[in-house]
Amino acid sequence: MTVGVITLCNVKPDKHAEFEAVARRFVSESNTHQGCISYFCGKVANAENQFIFQEHWVDRAAFDAHCSHPFFKANEAELLGCLSDGKLHLQIVDAFE
Repeated sequence: MTVGVITLCNVKPDKHAEFEAVARRFVSESNTHQGCISYFCGKVANAENQFIFQEHWVDRAAFDAHCSHPFFKANEAELLGCLSDGKLHLQIVDAFE
């Protein structure tokens, strides 16, 4: 069973440009990780400070490996520093096809 992940990010109003820069690095890097089917980030329509990451992985093990990847660990603090509450709000979905 594949795994989907939707992550809501509440970005500080003065951190949009910084968030977008680090998010682009996450997208570029994460799409190369083993087991990644797709990975993107975008701004939520009609929600000024909200962005989402949407991910699709071959299985939970691939997602877990992504979360412990050295790139993720090295860049997580910068990403979290852009968020108004300092948290990523993840929803993990067991996808059916």
